[in-house]
Amino acid sequence: DNHAQLLVNALKKNPSITSLDLSGNAIKDEGAIALATVNTIKKLDISNNSVTIIGAEILAKSNLQKLSLQDS
Repeated sequence: DNHAQLLVNALKKNPSITSLDLSGNAIKDEGAIALATVNTIKKLDISNNSVTIIGAEILAKSNLQKLSLQDS
């Protein structure tokens, strides 16, 4: 999740990135919550991570148009 925060900081400086596939990267709720703050991301795949209902609910309330959470 510490790496997720670094990624979030980089994404906020690069608004042209609108889609991410971060499946299988050991992301937990803290990382998911940080990713939810990136308003330019429209499609996010965080399948096969350790996101619980807490992180999923926050992502669902974000600006995402498509969210994949399979097996999280």
